Amino acid sequence: MIEIDKVRQAYAYWKSAQKESGHSLEHMRTQHRWIKSENHLRKLKKVGEDDNYIGEQRVLFKILANRLREKVEEKMAEGVSLHDSHLQQYAQQINREVTKIDGFKASHRWINDWKRAHRIVSRRVTKFVTRKTIVDRDQLQKAGKEFVEEVRTKMVGYSPSQVFNSDQTGLVREDHSKRSLANQGTKLVFRLCQSSNATTRSITVLPMLFLDGTLGPFSYVLVGETTGQFPRFRPLPNTPNLIVRAAKSHMMTRAHMEDWIRTCVAHPNAPSRYLMILDSWPSFRNHDAIRAALPPGMDVEVMNLPPGTTGQRQPLDLHFNGPFKAMVRLFSLYHRSNHVVTVTHNY
Repeated sequence: MIEIDKVRQAYAYWKSAQKESGHSLEHMRTQHRWIKSENHLRKLKKVGEDDNYIGEQRVLFKILANRLREKVEEKMAEGVSLHDSHLQQYAQQINREVTKIDGFKASHRWINDWKRAHRIVSRRVTKFVTRKTIVDRDQLQKAGKEFVEEVRTKMVGYSPSQVFNSDQTGLVREDHSKRSLANQGTKLVFRLCQSSNATTRSITVLPMLFLDGTLGPFSYVLVGETTGQFPRFRPLPNTPNLIVRAAKSHMMTRAHMEDWIRTCVAHPNAPSRYLMILDSWPSFRNHDAIRAALPPGMDVEVMNLPPGTTGQRQPLDLHFNGPFKAMVRLFSLYHRSNHVVTVTHNY
């Protein structure tokens, strides 16, 4: 499938020959590889001699579909949210400017067929980013690669049990699915929960993942409580591998970071030195505060990931947080399926 502009350029070249019959087929083959037979040469002359010729409708639809694909890929790369109405607008614009197919309206059926042919589907947006992140994508990729190389150089002086990555990850107290089975025709589905606030109020977990593939002996857990303290009537279960704290907000502060250093990093059996790989949270960038929280005789070397690269370079983000949250969700689902009833009302 050759676009009309290229065909007209080839015709102009064929006509530029000194002889009236134009360039020979053999010569045209060397300049335009898509010309392979006398039939192609005859079509070339037909198109070139008709200034109003646009192309066969089948070919025009292919050109339109390809141009629309290019437009959609461009918009996706720019981070623009797209819907069927945008596809209709782009297709109609391409038709007005390029293909000029009479009566083409970019109907819903045509758009659906085009999406199916090009494997375009509607997906939930998993993350919103600023335009600066999109524009600086190449720079962030370069910064991430350089950071990885620097870390590999530093790791030479440490054993795998002395190199770890730590990152805050958020959980909700009650992780409920947004969907549930119900009788057909049911308009309202009510799902029981222990507390409506528990479905939105979060818990922050700060684990340690070591280079040798093991987790640190302790993980830090910060639970948001209205009073900043745990209720007296609900004692905490015995969790020897968790350091659990309460605060009015689940958001960690510098004081919580220092508490994490003293309780989880500098535990009694900790080595005398660590290589810590952390993100660019302000408290993690305060290396003096981190070292001040360490006991005498212990030292750490801190390396902070460049801002904007954690999703592509941080080990916990790539290999742990997702499966960990899925496991918590599975435990919650098992508990609810045995102890919590779904209530429905018909109206």
